[in-house]
Amino acid sequence: MQAPFHGMHAGQLLTAKLQHRTSELLELGSITHPGMRRLLMACWDPEPLLRPTMDGLIAELNGLALQCLGEDRALAMFPDLARVLSNKRRTLQLPGTGGGGVAANSNTRSSAAGGSGCSNAGNVS
Repeated sequence: MQAPFHGMHAGQLLTAKLQHRTSELLELGSITHPGMRRLLMACWDPEPLLRPTMDGLIAELNGLALQCLGEDRALAMFPDLARVLSNKRRTLQLPGTGGGGVAANSNTRSSAAGGSGCSNAGNVS
């Protein structure tokens, strides 16, 4: 697959962008994870107010990393994700657990491809 807009000079790129939506200009390919496809389409929305915020974008990417890689690999590849998970678990602790608490979302240790649509997860580098 070639780089987007390969061989186009600035004038051609500007003309293409003015005449077409970004989603029409860039091929996502068949291996693109459905969650990533939805996220890209949201980011390319022609209405800026409908695009995800940076915090929302980061949260979606963290979720995709956990879903596709499993918790252990995602944490190894994205160390900042540990802080996010720790804060989320602290916030989601069930009441009456006596401080030891059980996280409300304790099934985040999923396998890399376990039916999640992440068939290319093993090739992430």
